[in-house]
Amino acid sequence: MNSGQIMLYFTPFALLALSAIVIRLQKKEWYFAFKPLPMIWILGFYGLHLHGLESISILQYWILAGVFFGLLGDIFLLYKKSIIPGFVFFLLGHLLYLLGFFRGNIGLPVHFWPLVFIPALAVPLWMHKHTHTPRYRPLIWVYCLFEGSMLFLAMNLDYARGVFPFLTIGAALFGLSDVFWALNRMVREFRSAGLFVLSTYYTGQALIVFSAMQAPGG
Repeated sequence: MNSGQIMLYFTPFALLALSAIVIRLQKKEWYFAFKPLPMIWILGFYGLHLHGLESISILQYWILAGVFFGLLGDIFLLYKKSIIPGFVFFLLGHLLYLLGFFRGNIGLPVHFWPLVFIPALAVPLWMHKHTHTPRYRPLIWVYCLFEGSMLFLAMNLDYARGVFPFLTIGAALFGLSDVFWALNRMVREFRSAGLFVLSTYYTGQALIVFSAMQAPGG
């Protein structure tokens, strides 16, 4: 991607993401219409980008599928009656990302591993203890397992490719978004939760896809 394409990708995304966040904080009745727009932009831009390539890598296919099912999860989670399908689609998006990041061998030096495993264990332990709804505890562990695995495999892939760690940063922000969401829903509500959840979520997704567009063949 050249600088013009990068600007074309990030500028509308940033405007849509900022709009969704402001709407979430100020005009919640409009949120249902605005919340999916940044992800729709990411999916559309990424799909057109892949369409213009001569060859597409396995990583790029998995990321495309992950974004699609993540978007479905976003939409279903907006409605209380479809929370379970929303969780299923959203977790499927996580799983597809994991398949995309996995390369069959672990070359990441061991001294990097605690950066993932310490928070991946500490966060669910703390939330398990402090959640106000015990039935959420299995969900906490499942999400932390997925997020920790995503971050570890993203770090491993960036290290193997020898590139700037956009994928790692994106996976970390994605995971942080889930932590903020879980804290607000399962432990204790906090002020401006939507700002923290959405800003990390949108940015994380945008960087994951940006990294995929920089992959060989992209």
